[in-house]
Amino acid sequence: MAYSYYITPEQYEIAAKNGIRANTLNTRVRSYGWSIERAISQPIQKHYVWGELLKVANKNGIGYKTFYTRIKRGMTPQEAASIPVKTKEEVVNTMTERTRKYPKFFLDLARSNGISKDTFGYRMRRGWDPMDAATLKPMNKKEASVLADKTAFRFFKFGRGLESKAKVVAVK
Repeated sequence: MAYSYYITPEQYEIAAKNGIRANTLNTRVRSYGWSIERAISQPIQKHYVWGELLKVANKNGIGYKTFYTRIKRGMTPQEAASIPVKTKEEVVNTMTERTRKYPKFFLDLARSNGISKDTFGYRMRRGWDPMDAATLKPMNKKEASVLADKTAFRFFKFGRGLESKAKVVAVK
């Protein structure tokens, strides 16, 4: 079957009624190989020109790529032109809040009580209650040493400087 590239004047009129210009009709049939019926009946794709809104966007410090990306991602053209672009600091703060593992309240409370973020995180991983992890002050070396001696004495019956007590307990 031979392919017909001849377009009749009536077909040009039908295409014009459908909003298709003669040049578009010729390109569709002769360059793209469309059938004449398809070329005169399929509507052209709308390409939006956002002239006035682009001017508004530029006044608001929004570049054209940002404007088009916003529309592509679902914003209305008015929102895309009027909502200001976030600064890098705002983006960092937003992402920090989204990825935060522990509530900011507890971290601030821990910091105000002299507890580092690392200590707070260690305590949380060990199963502490968040309020206890944020409020109980860490022991200094001397307090930790005394607690270790008491624990060692209780479990193993010995400890630093407690040998005499261990012997007394062993005698009983």
